[in-house]
Amino acid sequence: MNTIFHDIIGEVLQVYIDDIVVKSKYKSDHVGHLRQAFERMRKYGLKMNLLKCAFGVIAGQFLGFIVHQKGIEIDNNKAKAIYETQAPSTKKQLQSLLRKINFLQRFISNLSGKVKIFSPLLKLKKEKEFRWEAKHQAVFEEIKQYLTKPPVMVPPKKGFPLKLYISTSEETIGSMLAQEDKNGVERAVYYLSRMGVDGTLLRCLSEHEAYIALAKIHEGICGAHQAGERMKWMLLREGLYWPSMVKDCFDYAKSCEECQKHGNIQHVPASELHSIIKPWSFRGWALDLVGQIHPPSTKGHKYIIVAVNYFMKWAEAVPLKEVTKSDVVNFINEYIIHRFGIPETLTTDQGTVFIGRKVTQYAESLNIKMITSTPYYAQANGQVEAKAVLPVEVNLQSVRLQRQFKLPSEDYWALMFDELNVLDEIRLSALEKIIRQKERITRSYNRKVRGKFFNAGELVWKVILPFDKKSRKLGKWSPNWEGPFEIENVFSNNAYSIRDLGTNSRIMSINGKYLKPYKPEIHEVKIT
Repeated sequence: MNTIFHDIIGEVLQVYIDDIVVKSKYKSDHVGHLRQAFERMRKYGLKMNLLKCAFGVIAGQFLGFIVHQKGIEIDNNKAKAIYETQAPSTKKQLQSLLRKINFLQRFISNLSGKVKIFSPLLKLKKEKEFRWEAKHQAVFEEIKQYLTKPPVMVPPKKGFPLKLYISTSEETIGSMLAQEDKNGVERAVYYLSRMGVDGTLLRCLSEHEAYIALAKIHEGICGAHQAGERMKWMLLREGLYWPSMVKDCFDYAKSCEECQKHGNIQHVPASELHSIIKPWSFRGWALDLVGQIHPPSTKGHKYIIVAVNYFMKWAEAVPLKEVTKSDVVNFINEYIIHRFGIPETLTTDQGTVFIGRKVTQYAESLNIKMITSTPYYAQANGQVEAKAVLPVEVNLQSVRLQRQFKLPSEDYWALMFDELNVLDEIRLSALEKIIRQKERITRSYNRKVRGKFFNAGELVWKVILPFDKKSRKLGKWSPNWEGPFEIENVFSNNAYSIRDLGTNSRIMSINGKYLKPYKPEIHEVKIT
């Protein structure tokens, strides 16, 4: 949702997961803002539940709070859930109660000081008895009474100074952020206090201190490059807190260079399948090279050059001792052109024998279009790659020839001519079946796609290819990714050319499946 409405969030609407609030300062602007939001929803196919929609209202419920022109206040149902709660009789019930109260902490003055009395109960061990005494009940009743008439929080406005009021004691600290309105009346913006569910008073860190804490937790002496969720838990356990702590933990873990280098490789498809359909026999061929074969044949053949026709799945294969560009040209000339005619397209990988000048010039002289797949992306040349799996072609299990002892020659020729008369019809029927099969395969393939697309100028990591390539020094601890690289050109079918920022060398073509976004490190302080 944030991606869909990224350019109008904050100005026209607010979004949280699947909740949307379209807001307008003036009534005359509201219809235009609604139209802008609806057009964006229609573009991306979003649907709304009319039973949960309200239009043209001056107040509404959003994320458990009541929002109106005066400010934000507590929803009566949230407050009711607290002051109708019975006194807890177990530690677990007390923790549940404090979670409900903490949800409303921005509305309660010096909340950490009020609930400090519950800390000993939260630290009880299993074998000790839970005792809810009169002093605990008195504080609970005070909080419930406070929630019967909670304050209205106003949003801060630009151009007006903010005031910070601080109240401290030996064990707790509380503060209030306030601002005067146009009439000079002071309004509460936020009540600031923070205490963990276990009763620990959390220390709020500055931005600089927060970066130091993140670095120590993630990659310090005792750090193990933890994920964002575990980093958050460890910081809370140490009694540390700041308003954007959860987001910063996840951003720090995602931007860690070592974590990015050793991250998992995505094996699911990164783009939709583009099926190759040739409407007639021998219009398109796929070429590939099998080998080096070990041990070689008795005649010393170590390679097999394979060509497969897209329409009929007809395969041609020739063993070779060595493979040169001349061998490829001779194979195309003798086994494809002389036998089946000049094709429209030849699809190959980026092997040097296929993309050499001699082969490309020969194809251009005959007006043959050469199509190359990106390295290590066999799907683009899948027809011949599938044929190259086994050394022996597996044919359809059907009867192709049967002996006839009593068939006269006249009947034989009549049957042969009948087959020729319906040959075009059979070919069209076969083409329809191929198209339907390709559509089924495409639908099944596209269900697994997790799209990755990049623009020119973006920085990316590249998978270290081939996959089993390991560093001699690091062994199994070798990184999976290298970089960063810069996207230079964007081609069709999710192919890119990239440039190494370190050596300035270029990789002419690679599939987006083997790339991932580069996230720069967010911290400025490096702990060693």
